[in-house]
Amino acid sequence: MTTLRTSPSTRRRNPLRSLQSAPSLLLMSVLILYPLGALLLQIVFPDVFNYHMSWRPSFGAVRDVMGNSLDLTAIGNSFWIGCVAALVSIVVGTVTAFGGVMARGGLRSLISGSVWVIFFAPSYVIASGWVILLQQGGVMQLAFGLPSTDFTWFFSPVGLFLIMGLRYFPFAHFAMTQAIENIGPEYINAARMLGARKSQVFTRVWLRLLTPALLAGATIAFADGFGDFGLAAVITPQMQIPMVSYQIYTSLYETPVDYSSAAVLSLLVTLVTAAALILQFWWLSRRSFTTVSSSSRSSSEWPGRGSRTLIGLTLLLVCFGLVLPLGATLMQSFWKSDLGGLGWNNWTTAAYTSALSLGGAAVQALLRSGAYALVAAAVTAVLGLFVAQQMTFLKSLTSRILNTLTMATIAIPGVVLAAGFVFAWNATWLIPLHLILYETPLCLAMAYVAGHLPYTIRLQLSSLSQISPNLLTAAQTLGAKRRTVIRRIVVPLVRETVVSTVLITFTGVIFELPAATLLYPPGQPPFSVLVQQKFNSFEWSQGSALTMIGMGVVFGSYALGNFLLRRGLGGRQGGMTGAFTGTSSTVGTGAGPGMAMSADVVS
Repeated sequence: MTTLRTSPSTRRRNPLRSLQSAPSLLLMSVLILYPLGALLLQIVFPDVFNYHMSWRPSFGAVRDVMGNSLDLTAIGNSFWIGCVAALVSIVVGTVTAFGGVMARGGLRSLISGSVWVIFFAPSYVIASGWVILLQQGGVMQLAFGLPSTDFTWFFSPVGLFLIMGLRYFPFAHFAMTQAIENIGPEYINAARMLGARKSQVFTRVWLRLLTPALLAGATIAFADGFGDFGLAAVITPQMQIPMVSYQIYTSLYETPVDYSSAAVLSLLVTLVTAAALILQFWWLSRRSFTTVSSSSRSSSEWPGRGSRTLIGLTLLLVCFGLVLPLGATLMQSFWKSDLGGLGWNNWTTAAYTSALSLGGAAVQALLRSGAYALVAAAVTAVLGLFVAQQMTFLKSLTSRILNTLTMATIAIPGVVLAAGFVFAWNATWLIPLHLILYETPLCLAMAYVAGHLPYTIRLQLSSLSQISPNLLTAAQTLGAKRRTVIRRIVVPLVRETVVSTVLITFTGVIFELPAATLLYPPGQPPFSVLVQQKFNSFEWSQGSALTMIGMGVVFGSYALGNFLLRRGLGGRQGGMTGAFTGTSSTVGTGAGPGMAMSADVVS
């Protein structure tokens, strides 16, 4: 009788075992490898996607990008601004992590919840909120009567550091919080007994032991910042600061279209991101940073008397990261005119009335994105569980390839994968097959699935790895077929993670921008594209109202997920947040999109 696990010797005697995982590899190839391969083809064979296709190789596109001053400026800006933003994010994240751990009761829940809101909020929503707050005629100027020249510094690289640092610090916060809790008091007490001062304890004990978490937060912040299209979509038009992700977009959509440059820039973004991750792995491999052992215990007392000051600073930083940009967006959504100020006659709900009018463009766009989100969430959850269970219970070369592929694709920015879909599903060789899917709803839905599937697989793997193979072997011994084992045993045990992945995908698709911008069918803009169009055309009140409506949908979905995990599905602890952090149950564990990457980077 066949079991789900076999010995290594049995696997070696059965070379066809890898074929059982072939459907998963084929699926990943169609959704991810083919678009990325098309991207590489465009670089080496620049005429392969032309109507008169040619396989003549050329590296002229690389020379063109390296000789284009605007492309080089965008690359340089993205790199050094990403580095500074990563530094700002780990400083802010370190402060908020220590402050959050020191806080107690409702204050700790407030800090944690606010950081999660910042984490879930789309980057372009946060960036647009800051622009609304500090632009000429913005909320700050009208609220306090300040001259517009007081905020000119914001529309410069300094303002960009502020936006990116306050947007990406949750990565460092989440990594640092767990690391701080894992450092027992024995290390601190030993340093004190040897005469170390408080500053020495912090710099020579805390920071050194927290190096893996610091590097994880910094690496993810840099990688996200370097390839973030949402921020670039707001920053470049408003601040006139070229960014490499926006250059990819302009290469594809501005006249004349330059597919080769878009491909080269996409490859460069991927290589820089991969290099950052490899550098982190190399650094962590140089020495051990182990802090958890059988004798470790959590610290409930913290050195120094400045905990109140640190908690206060944490609340201030959270206010800057969340309350100011979203508060400005909320105020703007109720204004008749930017010139009307804070007078009572300037407040109205006209923007919401217009946005929610039945048959209007906003409602249609929201329903359209909702449909995409539901389809992508359902498909991603099913495919993710299918691939993850094959990777977990069918150990083979194919499974190891899938494991490497899912980890590697998490590091690929969304704008790069979306650009790959432009090439892959608009290729000349697809014309005879009638498979030109570019600018169709199917192509956009596939891009949504491809962008979220690697995260879903990693989350499901973490849950499936906690299921004892003896449960599955016993079921098969009693005559259960593989399909029955999965339906009656596997799915019930990982249902909390399945619901979490559904909601991660659903909420992510609503505000997803790179794939939506590059792939949406003409005349059928998704919700995120419509929001950005309103901001780009300086319709601030309408764009703000749409943003707040979308945020309401996202956090309403988050609340529904918590309810299902706490009540409807019998979750024992942390609800949806618990499913992200690994505390919801004995088998439901994982991380949010960014934290899934954090877990892979740290491991």
